[in-house]
Amino acid sequence: MKFRRFLHLLPALTAGGAMMVSMAACGKDEPEGGKNDLRNRVYQQYEVRIINNSIAAYANLRRSDASGERVHLSGASSLSVNDQEMYYTPTQTQDFPEFNYSLPIAPDAAAVTYTLKVNDDFSLTNSLPLASLPEIGIILENNAISPSSPLRLDMAGLAPEDVTVILDDFVVGGAASPIQGTVSASGIVVFPNLPEPGRYYLTVTLTRTFPTSQNDGAASGSIKGIRISTHRVTVTD
Repeated sequence: MKFRRFLHLLPALTAGGAMMVSMAACGKDEPEGGKNDLRNRVYQQYEVRIINNSIAAYANLRRSDASGERVHLSGASSLSVNDQEMYYTPTQTQDFPEFNYSLPIAPDAAAVTYTLKVNDDFSLTNSLPLASLPEIGIILENNAISPSSPLRLDMAGLAPEDVTVILDDFVVGGAASPIQGTVSASGIVVFPNLPEPGRYYLTVTLTRTFPTSQNDGAASGSIKGIRISTHRVTVTD
């Protein structure tokens, strides 16, 4: 028995000189039980970000593995998320843009489902339930953080190594020096030092990475989920 893959990866240079790969249709037959040609397999790199109340989906497709050249879908191939085709931004350099494909997601979505259509007969579907990225509640005694009243997080069974807590007087990306806390298994956050009393931004980031369940032959993939919540908190002495 044979199946027709219709997959061909063509190296090309972008306008910025960065190497990329184009996926176009071809008529290559692969015999059953034949050795996989890794050069023609696509690694799926997906990322879902929830920032406060906004959700967005991102993707890169790479040849063979996570370090492979980026793939630009063309011809019968496409990438969609929650049944909407994803936007494509051409590669300019090795690191820009961070992702070639992106799309905003409805805030009431229960999951983010990627569908990679390699050809009319071959598609891969991978999904991230948004329940796997729960919002982490913050618990403040006396509505403030102080040496005697530490911050506590409602971890909901999450691993402390998946959670990052930053105290800053600017929003994410600000110029001030952030103070990162250490999260315990019980959810207590210990900061190495507290700033002067006042109002600050507290940013709680949950990051979880899952393997893709449907893969292109020997190439695998991952779905990273990131949830960022920003709160205004008071620090007292």
